Amino acid sequence: TIWTLHDMWALTGHCAYSYDCTRWQTGCFSCPLLRKPGRWLVEPAPTKLDLTRSVWRTKQRLYQKSQVHIVTPSEWLCGLVRESILKDAASVQCIPNGVDLDIYRPVNRDLARQVLGISRADKVILFVSSKLTAKRKGMHYLLEALGGIRQAEQILLLTIGGGDLPRAQLQNLRHRRIGRLADQRLQALVYAAADVFVLPTLADNQPLVLIESLACGTPIVSFDVGGVPEMVRHMETGYLARCEDPNDLRQGICTLLEDDELRARLSLRCREIAQQEYSLKLQADRYLALYEQAIERHQVQFNA
Repeated sequence: TIWTLHDMWALTGHCAYSYDCTRWQTGCFSCPLLRKPGRWLVEPAPTKLDLTRSVWRTKQRLYQKSQVHIVTPSEWLCGLVRESILKDAASVQCIPNGVDLDIYRPVNRDLARQVLGISRADKVILFVSSKLTAKRKGMHYLLEALGGIRQAEQILLLTIGGGDLPRAQLQNLRHRRIGRLADQRLQALVYAAADVFVLPTLADNQPLVLIESLACGTPIVSFDVGGVPEMVRHMETGYLARCEDPNDLRQGICTLLEDDELRARLSLRCREIAQQEYSLKLQADRYLALYEQAIERHQVQFNA
């Protein structure tokens, strides 16, 4: 079996992300995230009873009986696997996700804005999440950061995703909700129209939206968590802010918005890294090599 992990769930007794908790390394029990105030953040949805000890032990027994090759899209998650109940898997390796670089590509910003009906004079910040108000994705930190920016009236906040933001939280910000987009070419056009893509995520493995932003040449501001630093390289492809620090997040946003030359330089580097590391062909080639390795290993064991 070749199993690609997209979060920490396989390693824990319940949680997709453990945040500061390390009990999953030796055996989950009395989960702090299943108790208040952790319940507001835990994924999957919290259960009434804490079954983390029995679930973790069940997973451990199953893994010990299995021949499984583990793939993670980020080196961060790969490192956690090697400290977990999956550390004795047949193999553990990192294969980053890729995107279609012919679709997600730089487009002239003025043209993209003309198509979308956005003024060339606006300072455009883009936020993308399947659910705009998902706690883990940190929209509340973005709104707090934007609330302290001078001349906020020049900023237009674009959002792609389900749900809507309460008007009270937007204060004096101009907000344009695009909603869910199924068309990838239209998604790429929105990325191209933005000056900065901001994702103040509190925990993440390898958000695909960050790779899409890189491919479109849009610099990123995000928190320094999980696998994010592998894509958002400080002052190379964007700005890495201290986690849960809205002031540093604001600093990163202002640093990029106020320096056109810096954004242009970061934009070029974003596209270069996307081409070097996040193409679909590279992802496919790496998986093909893993399949061949797994088949060869199985044949050797079968014939032994």
